[in-house]
Parts: sequence; C-alpha cells; structure tokens
Amino acid sequence: MPTKSHQIVIADGHPLFRVSLMNAITEYYPDATIELPESFGTLNRVMGAGLKPDLLILDLTLPESAGFSGLIMLLANFRRVPVLVISANTTPRVISKAIEHGASGFLSVDSDSEEISSAIGCILKDGVWIPADVGLSQGHLSDSEAKAAQLIGRLTPQQFHIAAEMAEGLTNLHIMKKLNLTKVQFKKQLDSILRKLEVRTRKQAIVSINYLHRVLNATTTTLQ
Repeated sequence: MPTKSHQIVIADGHPLFRVSLMNAITEYYPDATIELPESFGTLNRVMGAGLKPDLLILDLTLPESAGFSGLIMLLANFRRVPVLVISANTTPRVISKAIEHGASGFLSVDSDSEEISSAIGCILKDGVWIPADVGLSQGHLSDSEAKAAQLIGRLTPQQFHIAAEMAEGLTNLHIMKKLNLTKVQFKKQLDSILRKLEVRTRKQAIVSINYLHRVLNATTTTLQ
C-alpha cells in the first residue's frame, strides 16, 4: 500500500460519486489530503489561492466548466498538475480528445475502486491512463479545435470565469459583485479578455466564448 502522503483534488459535481471517489482513494491512499470543490468557480478559487495538488480529478460536467473548455484552461494555467478526467461518456473520441488536449488520464464513472487506484498510481508515476477496453480514436484535433483550445488557453482562471458569466447573460455590475471586483479591476480583466480572444467588444467576446465552447464540445452532444 502507498505510504507517501499526496494532495488530491476531486472536482466533481455529483455528491454521491464525489463521496465514492473519496472513499476509493482513501482505501488505497489513507494519508491523502483531499479537497472537494463542487463547482468550477470554487475549483478556480482553490487553485488560484496557490494549491498545488499532486493530482486533479476533473468531472467534465462540473458546473461552470463548459466541458473541454474548462479542462483546457486548467491545463494551460496549472501545467505541472496532472489531470485525470472522469466522465460517463466513454466513447473513443471523447477519451482521445481529453488526452490530446493534455489530460493525463481518463476514467469512466463506473470504475471500481481498484481501477481508480490503478489510474491514480499510474498518473502519480508520470504515466497516462486510459480504460483497458477502449480503443482510442485515430483522429487528431481539427484546425478549428486547435485554434479554439489556443484561445481558451490564454485566459486566466478569473478571466475564464468572467467570460463564462458574461456568456450566461450577467451584467458587468453583477459579475463585479459576484467576484468581489472593483470597477477598475473588472475593466482591466475585460480588456485582457478582449485582447486574448482577439475581439474588440464585450458583445463580440460573448459570441466568441460561446462559439469556442461549441467547437471544443462539438463531438460530445452529452458528456453525462
């Protein structure tokens, strides 16, 4: 049984599965320190506060994550943190996209504790884990997917959150209050978002972020 203490983040939006994952991990890694953010916004705050876990387990349907968009942003901003993706959608293309975007592994939500432990052990040793009974798609990211990933990857966690809130229809004032930002701080972040997304106006940024989310999740009509 592993003896080294590890810090692991389980970012999953399903309470029962979150507990199941935690129990499976503590069975094999009893000394592990586990964080349990329930939304992408909470995960961003935890990571942005300086947490450097040995492993991040990410549910592709985590609230506010926008599927692959959230994965890409995390990988771009926290390059040294390996990410193990969890999803009920285990089609070869979904798994391939997760790995192509930089995830260190992929697990089905139906995985038992032994497989979860094996996946974690593999990734902690710098390996890559995919389900044994799944053959990866031979396709590569399209040019539009690669460009979309590049643009999303430019955003910081806070900028990603702001862009997502704008896309949801929130006003600048509501976003400032929700994220506890001053007008000056918000304007600075908005200007940076516009520049990074290569647009000129707030409206164009909203159109752009929605388009990027659609492109990145185009092959996954449902991730759940």
